[in-house]
Amino acid sequence: MTFNYVLMIGFFFKKIFELLYIFKESTKSFSGCYYPTSPIFLPYVFQIFQKILEFRSDLILKTFIADMELKFKKYWEKFSLLYSIAAILDPRQGTEAIDTFYTEYSDFLGSNTDAEKTSIFTTLQKLFSLYYREHVASRNVERVESQTGTQKKPGIFNVLRSAAAKKSVATNKGKTTVGEQSTPQSKPHTNLNELQFYLRLGEKFDDDMSLLEWWKSSSKQYPVLSALARDVLAVQASIVASESAFSPQEE
Repeated sequence: MTFNYVLMIGFFFKKIFELLYIFKESTKSFSGCYYPTSPIFLPYVFQIFQKILEFRSDLILKTFIADMELKFKKYWEKFSLLYSIAAILDPRQGTEAIDTFYTEYSDFLGSNTDAEKTSIFTTLQKLFSLYYREHVASRNVERVESQTGTQKKPGIFNVLRSAAAKKSVATNKGKTTVGEQSTPQSKPHTNLNELQFYLRLGEKFDDDMSLLEWWKSSSKQYPVLSALARDVLAVQASIVASESAFSPQEE
């Protein structure tokens, strides 16, 4: 009888430790400042409510997490769309993560989450359209400036180089070089289908990949979406790091 009681107590504390460990890891990860934290919000929240669902089926454990579940729903039943958009802009997660999360979250809440999912993709499309218009406008400005000859004033160290270049152009004006021909440059894929191409991305990525480096290297393929990702991923999941940086307390 005593042995069984010890086993029961050991099982109870093991389960409690598992739940508290997830809270510890999520708090630590959300407070980071050297990596994007908004994309990791959904995976950690998913782990937490999955563990709460597991505790519901246990007669002893469900009483322990009853108040915790109420607090969880109070603060996280509705959360910012930014976390879901950030997860989509993480190629390790994408739309598959959103579908999985909201399907399971619907069971946890006991309510339909289709409206939330629709709102996520609608908002993402609106954001992309906004960035697309700004991208086109900026390219038009660059084109006008190049046509009107608007240039930056050369620095003092470029004076001789500019003079030499002008002299070379004047000397070689009218001459042609054997084999010289214009080579058309490949243009980046910039249109309203850019988002759809990314959402259909079926490539698998390692968990330890550098998200910011990936978007940097993919900026030519996704010029508009990479600009959107840069701004979204800059938003941190927690303000703890910012508060610590400006805290007047001595270390």
